[in-house]
Amino acid sequence: MENESLESIIEKLIALFEEFDLKNWEKAYSDMLLCLKEDPEYAKYQLRINFGGMGSFNDLILHRDGVPLIEENDYLNELRKQLYAYLT
Repeated sequence: MENESLESIIEKLIALFEEFDLKNWEKAYSDMLLCLKEDPEYAKYQLRINFGGMGSFNDLILHRDGVPLIEENDYLNELRKQLYAYLT
């Protein structure tokens, strides 16, 4: 795993959400990126709670026309792992 900053990981996730037109996820993580600058502990808490529950960040699968995208989901999973490792 690369040693990346939390901001860098979030920026990569935002770019991925933007690429797949996932506006709600893009907005949520853009807001968290802003919050990280003002209240880092609260932002980290908000990021952690995104990992649990129905419809959570863990449930997100990238697809096109109903077909899951292997490479893109592998990349998403790597970013997810990096984010979780950073937060725990």
